[in-house]
Amino acid sequence: MKALEDLHIGFIGLGNMGGAVAEGLVRAGIPAEQLYACGGHFDKLTVRCQEISKLAQSNVRKTHGSTSAASVVANVSSSSTGSALAGDFNPSTDSALAGDFSSSTDSTSESATRSLNTAGIHACRDAADVAASADLIFIAIKPGKIPAVLKPISAHFAHKIVVSLAWGYDLSRYEKEEIFPDTTHLLCTIPNTPVSVCK
Repeated sequence: MKALEDLHIGFIGLGNMGGAVAEGLVRAGIPAEQLYACGGHFDKLTVRCQEISKLAQSNVRKTHGSTSAASVVANVSSSSTGSALAGDFNPSTDSALAGDFSSSTDSTSESATRSLNTAGIHACRDAADVAASADLIFIAIKPGKIPAVLKPISAHFAHKIVVSLAWGYDLSRYEKEEIFPDTTHLLCTIPNTPVSVCK
């Protein structure tokens, strides 16, 4: 099993809540280059990725040196509404399957789906690329979009950790709608924005 600090972490949705969690992880010392994100508007996504990446570049970690990445995740999950673990976690190394944020099945190359990311978060054009690249994935999109965005790329989540930040989507609803494979490690939680400063 990988240590949290070595995981590649993905965000399907990088709005207020997803962005707050990403900021908290970067402040706690997770390299921005280990983060992957997608969103509904790629131009806004790239700007947000650049903003969060600057936290790492400005060495904010010194200010929060006593805060670990593990504690950020613990803060995120402190109001958990349910979790499901299926066996030992072993990050998948399978190749990417087709799929994107808008549920298209057209496959694209890695260079086409990501923006330049030499100094920060990988801004991805589709959810499939995020899910295929990450070991730990945060779901931070509007609840109404979850089935259309996640079901077509369900296979990507096998043997991975998924943390859902979506209001109204608890464990039983995910199971009823069969969003993830049985081997997905799922945690449903509703954090708040102070997680961005490791609170």
